[in-house]
Order: sequence, then C-alpha cells, then structure tokens
Amino acid sequence: MDDDQAPEKQAISLLIDSELIEAARRLDINVAEALEIRLRMLVKVEEERRWLEANREAAEVFNRRVAEDGVLSDEASLP
Repeated sequence: MDDDQAPEKQAISLLIDSELIEAARRLDINVAEALEIRLRMLVKVEEERRWLEANREAAEVFNRRVAEDGVLSDEASLP
C-alpha cells in the first residue's frame, strides 16, 4: 500500500454493547475509527509477540555471543 493511498475498507457486522455505543455517540467518538486504531495496535502487538517467540532462540544465541565476545565496536578505537 502506498503512503498516499487510503487503505481499502471492508464492511463488517459487529455486536457491541449498546450502552457503550450510545456513550461513544454522546461523546462524538467515531466508533469505526476508534475500533480501527485499536485493532491496528492489537495486530502490531500480536505480530511482535509472535516474531519474538519465533526468533527467541536466535536472539538468545546472539545475546550469549555478545556477552562472551563483546561487539565489534568494543575493539574499535575512536580518534
């Protein structure tokens, strides 16, 4: 998706607590926008969690190596 192009939208049907919807309307909260923002956050968090889980072993190996050998910049002399 290009940054200057709006994402394609899909209509869905939801069942949401009617009192919550009424409160949101009274407060002029755009429910669709609020749900989309929160859903994006939830998706990002879950994707990050799954990536960390899938790459946990590699990260542990890397961290052990750095702990034992240091990083390349440790040996570099700065002027």
